Amino acid sequence: MKKKIIAIALALCMVTSLLPATVLAASEGEPQCTVTEGCTLSNGHEGECVLPEEGGEPDAPAACTKTEGCTLAEGHEGECVLPKENGEPVVTMLDGVNTPEELETALAAGGTVVLSGNITIDNASKSFTIQNAVTLDLNGFSITRSGDSSSKLFAIKNNGSLTLNDSKGTGTVNSTYPVQLYSNATFIMNGGTITSSHGAALDIYTSAVNVKVEINGGSVTVAQGNSDNVFGIRGKENVKVDIKGGDILGAGSNRLAMYVSGDT
Repeated sequence: MKKKIIAIALALCMVTSLLPATVLAASEGEPQCTVTEGCTLSNGHEGECVLPEEGGEPDAPAACTKTEGCTLAEGHEGECVLPKENGEPVVTMLDGVNTPEELETALAAGGTVVLSGNITIDNASKSFTIQNAVTLDLNGFSITRSGDSSSKLFAIKNNGSLTLNDSKGTGTVNSTYPVQLYSNATFIMNGGTITSSHGAALDIYTSAVNVKVEINGGSVTVAQGNSDNVFGIRGKENVKVDIKGGDILGAGSNRLAMYVSGDT
């Protein structure tokens, strides 16, 4: 009888020694080795087990800090950093620009400014001076300044440049005297509609020098009977106007669509 018991015990020892290590670990209550997402080892691998964390939540997405090709339309999280010509980054509002205060801050900083809502300016004499490189994307929204002030909505001067885009095709700028250029200024229009309720919609100041205007698309117009001209091309010296596309539309009772004078 003793021999039988000893033989059974030896047999059990031999069977136990043949079991895989993972089975033994499971029997002892240790976690079984599993291959999780990102694990490069094959099933039944030796070494450290890769196990999902209990109750683990995915890490929060890293803040977007790329500078090349970063646009507000991408819906990224974190700050959108846009490059400047001098290499200095400019941080633009994550949600775009949709208030007069945000517009003023963004225009002062320079770089690309994208509207995310309609902007109504109640101060009839409010003016934005542009003295750096700004690309304004209307993005299908409008900028409207009420009243009949002779103040220019956008005054471009002192090596400032304004490029007007409209990525959605329905963006508008509505104001008295919407855009005026002074010395050392550039205005490029690729899209959008500029409408003046009084005075020229686009004007080059009489004594301005070193001015460039390029119109590639969009529309420039005035309200019925409230302006002598739509586009006043004046200036003193080195004024260049290049019209490659777009529309310059005068209302029926206004005198001229374009007025040219001065030593341009």
